[in-house]
Amino acid sequence: MRNKILSTLVEASNGLKLLNGDYYIIGSSAIILSGIDIGVTHDIDILTNSHNPDILRSEWYDKLVKNPTMKESELFKSNFACFQFPEMQIEIQGELKVFKDNHWVHLEINDYNILKLNGLEIKIPTLAEQIRILNLFGRNKDMQRINIINEYLNQSHPAHQLKI
Repeated sequence: MRNKILSTLVEASNGLKLLNGDYYIIGSSAIILSGIDIGVTHDIDILTNSHNPDILRSEWYDKLVKNPTMKESELFKSNFACFQFPEMQIEIQGELKVFKDNHWVHLEINDYNILKLNGLEIKIPTLAEQIRILNLFGRNKDMQRINIINEYLNQSHPAHQLKI
C-alpha cells in the first residue's frame, strides 16, 4: 500500500510543486507513510489552505472527479476537490473544519515530519499529532486507528505509548 501511495504522489508531484504554503498528508495515507500497516486505503487526503484546491483543479482538470461527495459532510467542511489518479484518488481539503462540540474547529497541524520525494518536501503529522487529529474527528474508525497506532508504538517503543 505504501508503494501505491508513493507512486501516486510521484505522479502528482508536478501539481503539488505549484501549491502555495504548507500542505500535509493526513488520514490513512499519513499513518501508512509513518510505517504502520492499517490495511488498504483508496485515497490520499491532503490538507492545505483554501486556495490550493483551485490551483489543482486547473492543473489536474483531466483527473477531476465531477461532483464529488465529501465523506461525512455534516462533520467536515472545506474547499474540497477530488482527483482520480491511475492507482488511487487524491482528495484535497482546503481550510478543513471539523464540527466538534456544536461549533466548527479549524484543523491546524502543529508538529510534522518531512518526507522527501521527487523534489518535494511532503509534510506528514507526527504520530502524536495524528492521534490528536483522529481524536478531533472522533469517528469509530478514527478511534480504531488510534488503537492501531498505540499498538505499534507499544511494540516499537513501549515507553512512548501515546494516550488519547
